Amino acid sequence: MPQQEILSPLKWLQLYNQKYPSAWKIIDSFRQQQGKGNICRWPNWCFCPLAGAYAAVTGGQISFDITRASDISTVGALAAWRQSKGLYRVDKEIFDSLADTTINGEIPSEILYKLPQWCVYVEIPEDAKFNPFFNIHN
Repeated sequence: MPQQEILSPLKWLQLYNQKYPSAWKIIDSFRQQQGKGNICRWPNWCFCPLAGAYAAVTGGQISFDITRASDISTVGALAAWRQSKGLYRVDKEIFDSLADTTINGEIPSEILYKLPQWCVYVEIPEDAKFNPFFNIHN
């Protein structure tokens, strides 16, 4: 099986701009409604709940093509990422050191609510066992 091309976050953004041209307008509208009425309430640490991305992908329809289900999380991440376009590049030595570190006990989840941007894209060394990823407040 050929290895899948790893897209840069700007390529992802370009692809999803074409695929869902009104997505950002829908999500911006959703965010403007925050705190108005019972439906549009979510914690301040969250850029926009995935319900906003769901509306952007489905056009507000309740039923949709299930093959587009993964687009919901991608649109949600890109909507937040496009605000600052934060990109973190992890040095190979640091990455290898972190990968070899044994974690004992629990890591407090509260630290994830204090990230410096709504969403960052994390690049990792090419020979790592997993792909780059978006880390999002959702």
